[in-house]
Amino acid sequence: MVYSDSRLAAVRLFRKIRFGWIYTSSTFVGNFGMALLFTSFFRELDYGVDANYVFFLAVLAIGLWVTEAIPPFAVGIFIIAGPADC
Repeated sequence: MVYSDSRLAAVRLFRKIRFGWIYTSSTFVGNFGMALLFTSFFRELDYGVDANYVFFLAVLAIGLWVTEAIPPFAVGIFIIAGPADC
């Protein structure tokens, strides 16, 4: 990209960097809330507790992967480490 004014380019870049953490943290909280909401509906089907945990983890991981709130490799580590917490 060619910018006619480097100050304008710096302002655009700084604005992205400055508000980037707000976007990622809000999408993380939104994904967490969405996973809780979907899991509460799933809980009414009377599956086991382990199935509820796995469903919550799956919905949260899919949401984080799609929105890229955290890097995709971190989502993979999160999925692998998730069952170890239970």
